[in-house]
Amino acid sequence: MKKKGFTLVELLSVIAILALLVIVAIPSITKMLRESKQKSFKNEVEIIKDELVSEVLDFSLSGENPPDVISSVGDYQLNLDGRELDYYAELNKDNKIPLFIAIDQEGGRVNRMPKEFQNLPPANKIASQGDEQLVKKSAQLTGELLRKSGFNLNFAPVLDIKNFSNEHAIGDRCFGDDKQSVTKYGIATMKSLQEQGIVSVIKHFPGHGATTKDSHYFLPIIKKKIKDIENEDMYPFEQAIQNGADCLLVGHLLIKNITGFSPASLSRKFISRYIRKKYKYNGLIFTDDLKMKAI
Repeated sequence: MKKKGFTLVELLSVIAILALLVIVAIPSITKMLRESKQKSFKNEVEIIKDELVSEVLDFSLSGENPPDVISSVGDYQLNLDGRELDYYAELNKDNKIPLFIAIDQEGGRVNRMPKEFQNLPPANKIASQGDEQLVKKSAQLTGELLRKSGFNLNFAPVLDIKNFSNEHAIGDRCFGDDKQSVTKYGIATMKSLQEQGIVSVIKHFPGHGATTKDSHYFLPIIKKKIKDIENEDMYPFEQAIQNGADCLLVGHLLIKNITGFSPASLSRKFISRYIRKKYKYNGLIFTDDLKMKAI
């Protein structure tokens, strides 16, 4: 015959165990949280050296005493909390892997630099002039500004093909509406950034142009045939890899019948099959922002 419920002794035993947990465990947890908080306030030297920090990313910054707005890059060094950004790189100089001090600086609406610095037009507007030298000059100025401000990695250029309006999340951030233009101007931008000592991150593989959904708010599902994606949307990335891409960012884009239930950014099989094996790319791979609602 099965026993129903707890006996009084068993119930008192459970209460005693819970009381013991309250007396012993909670103070331990509180102590752990306190120590964690104290640890988070260690100075930058300890954090960078002891915690193996590899990257500092700034989405927007405010400079102190910025110079007058100028059309070319000056010698001003942007400060973060009163210290030059390369201060952090100096702390990391003994590590085997240099500290990445990164920014998302494309120009146009994706501008993370202080408002006192002159912003450049978006990629689509510059590329629409049909002048490759103008595109190179724009990227050169961006790279020079970032380098002199202490940055060494930029999440740019966008290699998506424009299949939507300028107001779309990607929109005017694209270099054009065909793979040839995107490839031509994207690689020109990538190389100009590299020439300024900036690690360039091409994005958003396999191509946000294959969908009109905004991955900031939804998980876009690409329904195109994989061969069409390879021949069209992946083409600029393939060419950039062949031309020495430093890093590659994978977007939160689900390809029907290819990436399964996960977006490309979280699909080991997809990344291995295409980026590593098909395109023989062995460099650093980033995912898109992990706070985006697509995931």
